[in-house]
Amino acid sequence: MGKWNWLATLILLSAAAFMWTREHRALLEAQRGEDDTRNVTRKQIIQHEAGRREMQSLVVELMRQNKALTATLDDARKAVAICRSAQPR
Repeated sequence: MGKWNWLATLILLSAAAFMWTREHRALLEAQRGEDDTRNVTRKQIIQHEAGRREMQSLVVELMRQNKALTATLDDARKAVAICRSAQPR
C-alpha cells in the first residue's frame, strides 16, 4: 500500500506543478498584454498632445492673419469713404 501512496503523491505533485505553470504563464501573458496596452496608450497620448500643440499654433497663426485681414479691410473701407467724399456731386 505504501507504493501506491507514493505514486498518488507523485501524481498530485505533478498535477499541481502543471497547474501552477499554466497559471503562471497565463499571468505573464496578461502582464505582457497590459504592458503592450499601456505602451500603445502612452504613444496615443503623446501623438494627441503633439496634435493639440500643432492645432494651437495653427489657431494662433489664423488669429494673426484674421487681425491682418481685418486691418486691411478697415483700410479699404476708409479709402472707399475718402474716394466717395472726394467725388463731386
